[in-house]
Amino acid sequence: MSETDIQREILAQLALMPGVFVWRQNSGAMKVGRRYIKFGLTGQADISGLLQGGRRLEIEVKTKAGVLSLEQVAFGARINALGGLWFVARSVDEAIAKVKEALV
Repeated sequence: MSETDIQREILAQLALMPGVFVWRQNSGAMKVGRRYIKFGLTGQADISGLLQGGRRLEIEVKTKAGVLSLEQVAFGARINALGGLWFVARSVDEAIAKVKEALV
């Protein structure tokens, strides 16, 4: 299963879960005319959202062989240090289990 497939399935499953609001968070840059427009934050997670009660949720999706960048690790550390929930999900089941655990 590709990273995109895992992301898509995580988003679909979490959309059905009470107390969870998630969306795909794109980042990068694109050229418009002669200008480059940057969007998102360097290192941000693939999936962003909120858990019931207002806690921030950030899920970095990787395949089993995927490697985190230093920027992704730093972003995750900052989210967790401020009380949010950031984690790496390498499967749909792993993501669902961690979100369910956070909702308890």
